[in-house]
Amino acid sequence: MAVYATRGGCAMVAAAEPVAVSGGGTAPKLWDLRARNPIERSVIRGQDFSDDTIFEDAGRFSVQGGANPAPNIRTPGPDMGNFSNSAYTLPQGGAYVEFSPVTLSGPMSGGSANYSSPFLLRYGVTDDTEFRVLGCGIQPNYGGDEHITGFTPLAIDLKVHLWDENKEGLLPATALEVWIQSDLLSTSSEFDEGLQPAISLNFDKSLPAGWSLEVNVGIAGQEKPDGREIIDETVQWTVSRNLSPNVNVFVNGYLNTIAGPGNGGGAMIGGGAFWYLSDRVATFGSYNGGLNDEAPTTLAQLGLSIAY
Repeated sequence: MAVYATRGGCAMVAAAEPVAVSGGGTAPKLWDLRARNPIERSVIRGQDFSDDTIFEDAGRFSVQGGANPAPNIRTPGPDMGNFSNSAYTLPQGGAYVEFSPVTLSGPMSGGSANYSSPFLLRYGVTDDTEFRVLGCGIQPNYGGDEHITGFTPLAIDLKVHLWDENKEGLLPATALEVWIQSDLLSTSSEFDEGLQPAISLNFDKSLPAGWSLEVNVGIAGQEKPDGREIIDETVQWTVSRNLSPNVNVFVNGYLNTIAGPGNGGGAMIGGGAFWYLSDRVATFGSYNGGLNDEAPTTLAQLGLSIAY
């Protein structure tokens, strides 16, 4: 018995029913324990695994005796790296550490350029509920009139997976995500914005030719540079496709804020890639440009995601 976790579900268990694979021979067909149906198409960050290709490279998924998947960064995949968050959650007891030690943000209206080191800690409370802690880490500002270095405040986040994608129809996989920005661990009042709530619906949908789409729609509290506190509508999106089993490319954008740790308002668009070094480690990088005065002129990021 083996385990295969996809972005469309937390755990898959292989039954003994054989299927033919390319190159001759047979392999067990995978069964989705939630849907009670054979897996016909599984998308991981935009990659389409057919029945023939699932077994050509056993390194694409982790195998472990029993009903729990081994740590796997490919499934459900990182939430840092691009602007949107997925609709899927870690399996119960699973953990990810995601961080970007190199994040450079250009100047924006009312703010200077800066360096930050955002991070995201994720833990699977249940197969459908994920507890998350995130922040921008250490942030030394440079340029402008003020030069401040400090640790930015934490945000507490909860993501609940509501349902899987209906691959035969138009219904996307959906999750509800709520979080609160706090002043916890902040080392400077310049970084504090008080308690700022946010809520979003996260959607994932597989597209033809191996492409996939993530869209987040919600609202978030924000403090503007002039001190005004407002509630803004927020949208983040990512279109992605795997170029190989280990390389995924994407185009992404946002309106008003990033869905996760990071600096930015206004609107921004850009692109990047994930490189899966193993089943437990992935690297990512992106370069993005602002579309209006409220957004940073540029945003460049290099980071790492690790599954435990």
